Amino acid sequence: MKRWNKKAYPILVGKVTRRQNDNDTIQVWCPFCKRHHIHGWEKGNADSDAGHRIAHCGPESPLYDGGYFISVEPKT
Repeated sequence: MKRWNKKAYPILVGKVTRRQNDNDTIQVWCPFCKRHHIHGWEKGNADSDAGHRIAHCGPESPLYDGGYFISVEPKT
């Protein structure tokens, strides 16, 4: 987890998987349940876009109620 946005939602950094025919996916590491979550990522999204997602964690996670924002891992 890198930082918090203005509404106090956490921002997780994800890695986009580009697909030929379908929409892309983005994978983020959850620091609370210690596993990867995979979400849809539309092909038109720029790498600078940060989108809100509902958490795939269980109710014991602090992300469960409010979800989080995802930004794209910077290219190296």
